[in-house]
Amino acid sequence: MFVSLFFSIPFSVPFLVVFIFINLKGMINAIFFDLKDYISDSKEGLKTLPVMLGKRNAINCLHILNVLAVIPLVFGVYYGIIPIISLSLIIFFFYSFYYLRTAQNTENDKVWVKLGSIADFEFMFWPVILLSCMLVNNII
Repeated sequence: MFVSLFFSIPFSVPFLVVFIFINLKGMINAIFFDLKDYISDSKEGLKTLPVMLGKRNAINCLHILNVLAVIPLVFGVYYGIIPIISLSLIIFFFYSFYYLRTAQNTENDKVWVKLGSIADFEFMFWPVILLSCMLVNNII
């Protein structure tokens, strides 16, 4: 929201829909990285979500946020607020589901490094998916 104020972008409903989606996905990513260090964080007395809820409950919470992130896209397209091409980002529901599901049973640090990379690369794939769908549909 502050970005729109800083750049004097007028507030709009499409902006709000996209803002909610991006922030929910960003929250998932940030909390996911707290999972790796939840043992050391709890020893240091840090109050991260995984420390407060436990690893399994924190991952379940991230699954819920993952579902909630899709809702603004679906409603936004249904009500004609954002373009239908936005639904292509729903693929990242499954992308996030994969790394969250894999993290549930992972204790190995090498696997966590790979999962962290997978989680971070998600945001770089967004424009690739959107542009690919736009090219396929001759929007560009």
